[in-house]
Amino acid sequence: MTPPDHKIEPVIDNQAARFSTQPLKEVILWCTHSGMVHWMTSYRFPQMLEENIDGSRVFYEGVSFNMFQPQRHVYHRLPDENNLFGTLQVQARRMNALISSRPGLKLTTTFKDTVRVTVQDVLNVVTDAGHQYYKYSPVGSGCLCWQLQLLERFVTKGWLAREVVEKFAADIEAAAKERRSAIIWPPVQGTHYNESEVSNEPV
Repeated sequence: MTPPDHKIEPVIDNQAARFSTQPLKEVILWCTHSGMVHWMTSYRFPQMLEENIDGSRVFYEGVSFNMFQPQRHVYHRLPDENNLFGTLQVQARRMNALISSRPGLKLTTTFKDTVRVTVQDVLNVVTDAGHQYYKYSPVGSGCLCWQLQLLERFVTKGWLAREVVEKFAADIEAAAKERRSAIIWPPVQGTHYNESEVSNEPV
């Protein structure tokens, strides 16, 4: 099999840049229902936003931050080594599609009333810490670990109470003990890397 043109996909795929100044209210940590469980966070706007696309009215409910391992990743540095690099996708979510219609687990909270948090603020928390440079575990997991680390950064910023994140962790652990939707606890840990470790030069 021929290696891909580049060693990694874009580190950040920001499909919601046009909503960067929009404030966020609700925080939802959720996972898919079937197969290998995948975790992401979604963030609800205080009010629905409307766009006109080719003459049609489209309504957006919020955005999602999804650290995932692109399926196109087949190689890492050597032809026989798995490509573990993740990509952070920031995506605008349309009405009734903020999360899956059938999540395996859904945990919800709100940012503190005393703070104003925008889409760009969340992205800045990621990039200021180099949190976007993430490699999955060789067993093919690491998404929950990444999302919990992001929520911990919100605690450090004073946007969320620590008790909220602790309650999320306890609820996930309880769901794992019930073997609900193949949820695993403790979360599998990926690793953060330095930008200088990789290059987008052709292999």
